[in-house]
Amino acid sequence: MSATDRRKVIAGLLAGSLSSSVASTQKKHDARTLIQLQEQSALSVLDFIPQQFHAAIRDERCDIDLASYINAGIRAVLALPSGGTLFFPRGAYPVGEIDATNRDPAQFSKALRILGEGRLATSIRSARAGAVLLNAAGRNNMTVQSIQFHSAAYVAQTAIYLCRTATSPNCNGNRFFDVQVSGNYAVAGVVTIAAESTSWWACRFENSNAATRHCGFVTSNQPSAAPIRSSLGTVAQTSSNTDNVMVDCEFYGPYNKAILIRFIEAAGYSMQGCTVIAGDANDARLICYIPVNNVFSGPVNWTASHFEVFGSNNIVHFLDAATTPSYFRSINSFGGNYVVGDGTALLSYERDRGRQPVLMASTWTVPAIPWNLQDIRFDVFVLSESAIDFRLGENVGSVTISGYAADSRVTATRRTIARIVDHP
Repeated sequence: MSATDRRKVIAGLLAGSLSSSVASTQKKHDARTLIQLQEQSALSVLDFIPQQFHAAIRDERCDIDLASYINAGIRAVLALPSGGTLFFPRGAYPVGEIDATNRDPAQFSKALRILGEGRLATSIRSARAGAVLLNAAGRNNMTVQSIQFHSAAYVAQTAIYLCRTATSPNCNGNRFFDVQVSGNYAVAGVVTIAAESTSWWACRFENSNAATRHCGFVTSNQPSAAPIRSSLGTVAQTSSNTDNVMVDCEFYGPYNKAILIRFIEAAGYSMQGCTVIAGDANDARLICYIPVNNVFSGPVNWTASHFEVFGSNNIVHFLDAATTPSYFRSINSFGGNYVVGDGTALLSYERDRGRQPVLMASTWTVPAIPWNLQDIRFDVFVLSESAIDFRLGENVGSVTISGYAADSRVTATRRTIARIVDHP
């Protein structure tokens, strides 16, 4: 489509004359043609960026902040009767902060779709230190697809920010497909605060920042868990954080002391067929569950997922407990594949520092592990109203409950339970 023709399409769309022919034609084409049709029906972000920058974008050498132009494109899409798609052709787009926020608490139905040509083709990049590459505070029904967010030349705060605000106390129904987050982030690769019904499909998360222990994804119901300073003035609000799903997503960080995912205080997540990899790292805590006021509430459900770490002193699921009893509710693992080195704890805490995690209302079914291992652990201080099946083979799986087990069932090759009570 020529630039002249595209401008005509944009003018027609902004006038409300959306064509219905694309929807009927899509059924006759294969998947790639569908994407092409979606691109053609979208507004191109290049129509909002001065033409003198197009070659530099395409060649990935643009060095100016394009956020103001991209924000104009988003406003044009949201001016359409039902919203629409803003298409990013291949290339690299430096930004300080893309404004996908919503300030209208009554706005639920209008959709915003940000579409790239592929996560190895279209890249949103940090243009300054402290950037928030995509700020979607208060946004509902947003789709982000086939695009990369990358922070390299500058250390960004985060790539994607989801939260509720006082002006828009909802952040629901946002979807991410084929999205890659990589580079250096001072808070986390993705920060999601009190967002609900969010879905992530075939996404990858990496963070090279050692100070944040390479956290690629952090979620909580509390803004204080991962504070973000926005140039747009958005302030997150505390609320529920439930009904979220991640499918076929990969969390990658082969670094010592890595914490790739943080679930803080309250998080409802279904993790299906996901992969968490720390390679040869030592002292890693791949997934960290952090209570606030000594309470963490799930459910966090891991189903048919893959975990991989080979170094020493590693814990896959880490209960960040206090010295007083800390309650962790509904952390579940259904099968899955744990490719780990000998001596790894699949679930544990800092046992030598007087911590007291209480694991409640949780279910673990026997995971798969490599052959020829001698010592794989599952450790809690108290187990309550839970069922643990840790039959990993002779002289391999050991469950240690240092305090007591109450109203629970434990099946393991080796188990050490200090005390069993009916009711604590």
